[in-house]
Amino acid sequence: LPSSVANAFGRFCARNSRACPLLYRSLPGEVAAPPLATNSDIRIHVPLYRVFEHGKERETKAETVTTIFHENSVVFYLGCSFSFENALIEAGLPIRNVTQKTNVTMFSTSLPCAPSGEFGGTLVVSMRPFPPSQIDRIDAITRRYKMAHGAPIHAGQPDLLGIGNLNKPDFGDPVVVLEEESPLFWACGVT
Repeated sequence: LPSSVANAFGRFCARNSRACPLLYRSLPGEVAAPPLATNSDIRIHVPLYRVFEHGKERETKAETVTTIFHENSVVFYLGCSFSFENALIEAGLPIRNVTQKTNVTMFSTSLPCAPSGEFGGTLVVSMRPFPPSQIDRIDAITRRYKMAHGAPIHAGQPDLLGIGNLNKPDFGDPVVVLEEESPLFWACGVT
């Protein structure tokens, strides 16, 4: 982001920390993230970049962002729920999108985010289905990962979040939710 809006986005992350857990905020022009990775360069070390300008995504994805990264650019590194998935799997709790080899299912909700400057909107959640008997274990495991969205924010009844159809995610890929399962929802950085 341009440094002119960095403070507003930093406040947005603080006000919506479940969705945007801030791992590191760079200095203007800093391409490395020393506390997260040695010898990193955010301009070239991501496989593919989705570039947004004035809130609109460019039609083509970029392989690098060296031409648009400026000396006043500030990078925000956010935690992701992918970080707790291995802990769930190791605990014997298989994750449907992982077993199906698809991206996690994500939905826009009707829950408003706390705005800051030009940043606002509604919360996006990721969804993973599990049997209701496993919810307490899942909560206990994922709660330890506060910098990766923590525990689920909601279980069951997707309509209470403004989600109408679990088979039609707004982002990611749909997964099968069995009749004996309950959808669990985590705040998501796609917000």
